[in-house]
Amino acid sequence: MSGNSNELNHSAAMKYILLISIMLILFSSNLSAQADVSKARRITSGIVIDGNDKEWTQPLNFYDDASGIMFAIGNDNERLYLCFTGNDEFKLKKMMSSGWSIVLSSKEKNKKFKAELLFPAINVMGVKRGGENFEKKSTEDNLISFYRLQLRSVAAKGFKSGIGEVALNSNTGINIAVGSDSIRHVVYEIAIPLSEISITELSHPEELLTLNVNINALERPSGGGGGDRSGGHSGMGGGMPGGGMSGMGGGHGGGHGGGAHGGGMYHQGESGGMNNVLEKVSFKQKFTLAGN
Repeated sequence: MSGNSNELNHSAAMKYILLISIMLILFSSNLSAQADVSKARRITSGIVIDGNDKEWTQPLNFYDDASGIMFAIGNDNERLYLCFTGNDEFKLKKMMSSGWSIVLSSKEKNKKFKAELLFPAINVMGVKRGGENFEKKSTEDNLISFYRLQLRSVAAKGFKSGIGEVALNSNTGINIAVGSDSIRHVVYEIAIPLSEISITELSHPEELLTLNVNINALERPSGGGGGDRSGGHSGMGGGMPGGGMSGMGGGHGGGHGGGAHGGGMYHQGESGGMNNVLEKVSFKQKFTLAGN
């Protein structure tokens, strides 16, 4: 009897351990799934859409290593706010030169939508950084000045109002501004009325939204010709003065951007080299809005 009792106790203990193990696995999987969803920051004081990220909590709380993009998501009762910048000059130049897009979507029942903002390709790969003035350091250099001069509007589709184009610094409806931060990285600020993405109230802020960012691949150089191309791509050829690029390195969240150095447009093996610029880069972030 004693032997049978010990066997029964051992069997019960093994079943208990197995049950606990299964529960821990399920709990861990659930945590992992939830970790992919973030909550937008509650914006309590007005953010001026002017291309400067000084009003945003620093550092921006999301980072994608492949693109070198740092970004933040926030909302108040009326608008969704987005801010993008980067820690790698080479990757930012690639993004500006190839064109990129932002896609906001929801699969919630009766509230499905998919809205896009498409930034055109403007070739800046050969634009030099401006020289520094030792008496007064410029807050905006040739690169960003050139880019802003060329970027007049952003294509739009899928928004509630049916708008097809957003002029920069419009200060009405969807508002987009491009500028630079204190260390002369390009900054994109965007404000989108919640009504444009089918959200009329924040009584149910747990609605799941998805932000997709897509950076186009640069076209393979074919012996010259820079400038804009149809389809959101831009060549890497001439048309711009040659110049060097300095990678900024480092980043939030432990990721590290690479850098390109020297007088060419890129150097093989740095920031992914040629293979990197000829590939499309995409990432997404699921989030919910901050309630009242």
